[in-house]
Amino acid sequence: QLTHYATSIHRSQFRVFSYSIILFGKAEGRLLRWDRSGAIYTEIFDWAKDPNTLSEFIWRLNSLTFAQRGYDTTV
Repeated sequence: QLTHYATSIHRSQFRVFSYSIILFGKAEGRLLRWDRSGAIYTEIFDWAKDPNTLSEFIWRLNSLTFAQRGYDTTV
């Protein structure tokens, strides 16, 4: 299901890569980077005990340019 979502985003938004935040269980999560060859993901982290991992990722993602976020700026 996640692969289908990532593929759909890449097709409709002219992306080279994209990021996902997956939260599951009571307080677990992973960060994913999708591209045409697949996904790279982090180890499972506990976002309730250590919220800095998630908040720092979101803060850094918000600071990126469109190209650094994975948009193909040549289209």
